[in-house]
Amino acid sequence: MASPSELPPFQPSQGFQVTASPNPSWTYGQGIEVTAEGKAWAEGAKAGWKVVDTSDPEQKKYVQSQFVTWFCSSVLQETYIPS
Repeated sequence: MASPSELPPFQPSQGFQVTASPNPSWTYGQGIEVTAEGKAWAEGAKAGWKVVDTSDPEQKKYVQSQFVTWFCSSVLQETYIPS
């Protein structure tokens, strides 16, 4: 495996690949609020989490539709179609 200094920079819009840390100054035990992204996530988390019972067919459909929407938008952002 490449050393951290040899890795390409972190790019959140790309799919999985080994990259340098998005926050190289992070230390064990440090809270998420030290980055702008972490602060935004923490603010959103204050609203709470939606609990879904996937044994309920209606709720399961909701989860599946949300996943498909998320997955398709992620894949389409990363797919390059030649003209």
